[in-house]
Amino acid sequence: MPSRVKRCRRSSSRKRREVIIGPWEWDLKRLGASVNVAGRENGLNRRERAAAVQRAVEGYRVNITRLESMGLLEIWYLHAYPGRLGRLASTVYDGRTG
Repeated sequence: MPSRVKRCRRSSSRKRREVIIGPWEWDLKRLGASVNVAGRENGLNRRERAAAVQRAVEGYRVNITRLESMGLLEIWYLHAYPGRLGRLASTVYDGRTG
């Protein structure tokens, strides 16, 4: 395991879980893998799954670019209004096909 990875154990009254703090690329790979698995489970063919993964990664890229210019409090309030983030993200794909 790379030296920049930090393992933390977090305990709660309900369950014990492990948190791995690692590079952002791992999150992006998990996102792509999750979209691919969900697509396969829902009957999409390879081409459709690849397109879905590309759209998910593009959405990630667009939102990271948008979030980097925002302040911490602005980002926090996005969590307070979860529907707002979905509406903002959907504008990325307006007018696109496929």
